[in-house]
This record gives sequence, structure tokens and C-alpha cells, in this order.
Amino acid sequence: MNDNNIYFISGSCGVGKTSVLKELKNNLSKELYDFHDLDERGYKSIEGWRQSELKFFKEQAEKNLEKGISTFISGFSRPTEVFDSLKENKYITFILLHAEPETIRERIINRYPTEEGKKAFFQKHNKTVEQFSDDNANYVATLKKDFELFPIHVINTDNFSPKDVAEKIIDFIKK
Repeated sequence: MNDNNIYFISGSCGVGKTSVLKELKNNLSKELYDFHDLDERGYKSIEGWRQSELKFFKEQAEKNLEKGISTFISGFSRPTEVFDSLKENKYITFILLHAEPETIRERIINRYPTEEGKKAFFQKHNKTVEQFSDDNANYVATLKKDFELFPIHVINTDNFSPKDVAEKIIDFIKK
């Protein structure tokens, strides 16, 4: 049963947010749910980009609530950024996808198996894939602490496929 909510799927890079969102799209009714990834309109490495996109999709989600549609927004977002700017917080559910640091490192590094891919990554981000994967793996504990003050649902993605994680989310939201 759909209770008309806004579901934020958050977590560090490498936990499976985008892959899980794709599975949710394939398994939930498009008439009852709307699905968005924070970078679907194009990622820009400029100051304030993430906050701007978060604001845009939160406004979309609030409009959907008025129509009786729930919205999934996937991407790195902190609860404080979300709760401070929504009209009514009672409709918000945070789902934190969590993975152990070694899993995150492995997943990120495996995204760039070729030297050409690694070079392109460095040119875009001004750091190596290994540095980026370490940064994200090291951020896991800090991110989890950011979420401790808010009601959230944590799902561990270690050793689970995106389909398995999506099924856990569906089970959770259908309760």
C-alpha cells in the first residue's frame, strides 16, 4: 500500500544507489511512484550543484504528493539538507544504503577497469580512482553518524545484488 511519501535513498559512492533505483523502477508502479537520481539532469562539479538539484527534486516530490504519488530520490543527501527545506517532514523517509569500506573501494575501482578509463576519471576529478575510492570508503563512518539523529532505515548492500536490495526496500515501504 502506497502511503504517499518521499523516499530519499542516500549513501556514499559505491553502495549501489543508482543500481537499486533502476531495480525499483522496474518493480514498482509508475502510476504510484516517481523515480529520480540527483545527477539525472547532468552532474556539474560546481559549488552548490548538489543543493540546487536536491531543491529541484524536492519540489517535484512535493507536487507529486499532492497528486497521490510517492517519489524516490536517489543520490548523496544529508538529512539536515532535506528536513530543513521541506514544507512537511512527516512524508519523508530516509533509506541509507551502507557497505563496508572494502566493498566500496572494490566497487568503485571495478568501475574503471582500463587505463583509459582511469585517465579520463583523473582528468574529470583531479584525483585517481584509488584516491576517490579511499575518500568514499573513509567517509562511511562519518556519513552513518550524520544520519543517527534522524529516523532512517539502513540497508547493508554488502554481498547483495541491486535486485535483492530493491526487494528489501519494497518490503520496507509496503509494511
